[in-house]
Amino acid sequence: MDDIIAVSGSIKSLEKGFLTADEVAKIIQTKRFSEFTDLLANTRYAVPKNLAKAEELTDFFEKLTADLVEEMRKSLPPEMYHYFILWYDYHNIKLVAERGKGEKEEKNYAIHSSVDYFTLKSAVESKNYKGVPAYLKDTLSFIFRNRGAEGILLSLKKMYYRTAGELLKGFHSRFIDNYLSIEIDFANISTFIQNKMQGEQMKKEFLVDGGNIKKERFFNEDILWRLIDKEYPDVKVPITADNYDISRYTAIMGYIKTGRVVPYGIETVFSYFKGRQVEMDNVRRLALGKFYSVDPKILSEWVIPPYQYV
Repeated sequence: MDDIIAVSGSIKSLEKGFLTADEVAKIIQTKRFSEFTDLLANTRYAVPKNLAKAEELTDFFEKLTADLVEEMRKSLPPEMYHYFILWYDYHNIKLVAERGKGEKEEKNYAIHSSVDYFTLKSAVESKNYKGVPAYLKDTLSFIFRNRGAEGILLSLKKMYYRTAGELLKGFHSRFIDNYLSIEIDFANISTFIQNKMQGEQMKKEFLVDGGNIKKERFFNEDILWRLIDKEYPDVKVPITADNYDISRYTAIMGYIKTGRVVPYGIETVFSYFKGRQVEMDNVRRLALGKFYSVDPKILSEWVIPPYQYV
């Protein structure tokens, strides 16, 4: 407990490093990429000015992500650290599940996972889980038994949220539990949108347990959007494939800002690092938009509410 108080206390002084709404508005309105980088020069996101290729911009943000992951490793309790990098673990597990034995490798695996892609692949192929974190072993065993089976990606989505819940439950924080319920709601909204686009009938087994919106509500679109409008008033409905990301981030940022009202505690720590992840994704998208000269009006539709009091 003393360690958490110390970390949350230091985080209070670091929160001033988040971009403000005014700063974000100014970088969106810049006319040239060089102006964009000038405004970010004294922030965490000091993007190099003379980039020749988009790949260089991607590499820059990969380095920032690596730095953030290392900061989390040093600052967070192990279970929370593993939660924050769990997405990378499951991204790699998904690739293992989708690729047949002997298929040519592609370099789209995540490098910030707790265990590298090739170790995961070898573990599944040999059914030898030495060196794999305990919280991933059940999932890898499932992949070993079901690799190539229909619906395996849906099963992985459910296993991801079950694993996330297991990693976070030891903190006994209603705030964190409620946060995970928001993530589950938007995972289910994503499934709903995908099924609608594909003309498929929604089935209860497609949905993840534990959200704020009951699974039964996903069978009536009008009722679903009314409930989401009530539960997440800052989110515009209906949610579509085009505005899904901004809707999800808006709901997340609107919620985690409330974690700052706790003077010292795990809620402050959790909110700070989740805010860092979301802000980095936001700036990455804006940077790529500016690099490709996307109109500021369009960029303003991409931006999410900042992690700050208003």
